[in-house]
Amino acid sequence: MEDKEREEVITKLLQDHPIEELVKFDDFNMQDKLQKNPYLIVIYKEHYLKEKSILDKMISLKEKIIAEQYDHYRFNYDKELRPNEITTYYLNKDKKILQINNLIRKQQWRVDFFDMCVDGLTKQSWAMKSFLESLKLT
Repeated sequence: MEDKEREEVITKLLQDHPIEELVKFDDFNMQDKLQKNPYLIVIYKEHYLKEKSILDKMISLKEKIIAEQYDHYRFNYDKELRPNEITTYYLNKDKKILQINNLIRKQQWRVDFFDMCVDGLTKQSWAMKSFLESLKLT
């Protein structure tokens, strides 16, 4: 199930951000690609930083939820539980925590996607420069 969810997220991102087309180059479009590459790196770095910021906020929210749920199980639950029991048996199965973990996992996929885009565009830049230098040598 997780693989299918990941595939859906990545497919949607690829539809919105066709990075494969952006990193392709040949003799005919290289000059244009060289001019656009720095701009694209900045754009995708901004996407990455935005998604990373969202992920960081979600992680902070998760910590808050864990603290609230711990207090709930410790002080407002029908059973008297020891701290070890709460963390081992209850927090791992808590619906709120499972839900935020799922959202964090999906957001991490988005962060990884944009990180990959920045990396691909950076490598494209070096590949085009190397290609041009090899043409000069011949």
